[in-house]
Amino acid sequence: MRLFMDTANIDEVRRGAAMGVISGVTTNPSLVAKEGIEYKDRVLEICEVVDGPISAEGIAQTADELVEEGEALDAAIAYAKKLARGPSVAIDLARHFIYKSLTSTAEEMYDYEGVAAVMSAMTEDAREGTQSFLDKRRPKYKGR
Repeated sequence: MRLFMDTANIDEVRRGAAMGVISGVTTNPSLVAKEGIEYKDRVLEICEVVDGPISAEGIAQTADELVEEGEALDAAIAYAKKLARGPSVAIDLARHFIYKSLTSTAEEMYDYEGVAAVMSAMTEDAREGTQSFLDKRRPKYKGR
């Protein structure tokens, strides 16, 4: 299991890094603002302390600016097209799984995971995925 700190407090980051218990840090403009330091400066400071992944959320005032800064729209469209070519039953089960996890206990999620795995494995798409792998070709999913 990997543990990430969600903070912009550099003292907390240093303590976590010194104890060797954190894998990385996530932060965002709101957390940095509470620290009273420039965003870029704090992110760079965290990078100097942490030997691992750093997730620093983007800064934008509008959705258009955010897309422009991160070029997320093109990436989102490309990813959606990739998903559309995939095994739709398994993808739909995964989507339901994510939503269900917001309001369910771990025990309920373990049960749902077992059901979803069986349902997914019984589809034509699952068989096609395995066969295409063995044939060393791209799968042709049909959503069944």
